Amino acid sequence: MKNFNYNSFLYFTNSNNGKSFCLTANFTKNEKLEFSICYNRPKKVKILFGFLGEKEKMVVGELWSLDFEKAMNYLEFFVNGNYATMEELYNK
Repeated sequence: MKNFNYNSFLYFTNSNNGKSFCLTANFTKNEKLEFSICYNRPKKVKILFGFLGEKEKMVVGELWSLDFEKAMNYLEFFVNGNYATMEELYNK
């Protein structure tokens, strides 16, 4: 088999609040392992540019090209319910 690649992922969902976290890894062109995360969480969004108010909707944020330590830190934040820290990642 030539250059067979398979990207697996770990997917975690908090059944109480619907928030979820996905962790995946792959190799770069330089054969260095890098990680990516996705965080699905509720966020207030404006309806019709805010003219019709706001509503809460589930949105996904992604971070790419993370090293192992950072990816594990973010997983730990999610598992421990430290959602404020997770949200800060996407507000930068």
